[in-house]
Amino acid sequence: MLNIAAVARECQVGRKTAEGFVGVLENLLLCFHLPVFSRRAKRNLIAHPKFYFLM
Repeated sequence: MLNIAAVARECQVGRKTAEGFVGVLENLLLCFHLPVFSRRAKRNLIAHPKFYFLM
């Protein structure tokens, strides 16, 4: 799970700036979000989507 506010605080930049950096990484295909899989659409999602960074 990626907490962009915590990443921004650690890097000492604004949250919008950190979101922009993550967006650039996604556009360059260096990272991606993996959504939660659920067999039923009506079930409440308890898990959070995963964030994977490829190096």
